[in-house]
Amino acid sequence: SLPGYQQGPMAWSSVVYFTVGGLFTGIYSNAIRQGPWFRKPQFLLACTLGGSAIGYAFHNLEENQHKQLLQLVEKQKQAENSSH
Repeated sequence: SLPGYQQGPMAWSSVVYFTVGGLFTGIYSNAIRQGPWFRKPQFLLACTLGGSAIGYAFHNLEENQHKQLLQLVEKQKQAENSSH
């Protein structure tokens, strides 16, 4: 494992962050129009699900980059050992 990399519940923080961001976007959009904050619940649901999807995609990107980096480090170690 690489130093500074956290596994477990912290790895899902991007999904939670983007989900809350999507909900905030829907509520903010309604508030700017000076209407009730929770007007059109289907719009809020769409914003929340959209944020969740973006967060999940970002989470997968983070996980795949970590695996690729570990593979690259392993290849580098093997190259250094074979050159000696």
